[in-house]
Amino acid sequence: MNRYWQFLLYLFITLIALELLLSPLPTLYTFYSAAIGALGLSIEATLPLPQLLSNYRARSCKGFRVSVLASWIAGDLMKMFWFFNATSEIPW
Repeated sequence: MNRYWQFLLYLFITLIALELLLSPLPTLYTFYSAAIGALGLSIEATLPLPQLLSNYRARSCKGFRVSVLASWIAGDLMKMFWFFNATSEIPW
């Protein structure tokens, strides 16, 4: 199995286990969900930085990867969907 897919599988299993273990503990779960949200937002916000650096060094957009733009837009669309459809209080 490719190391990338193996990592994703282990990450998925770990996140499911943490979700199941921490969900009955409200205080811990609140901290956990906030940490996961902050981590996800940080990763999504810095996603285009390697592409921007590469374009700056090359002084060109040649080789621009549309997948970076698509990933960024998809992340923003998911956040907007959650924001407009959330039934619970939305934290800052």
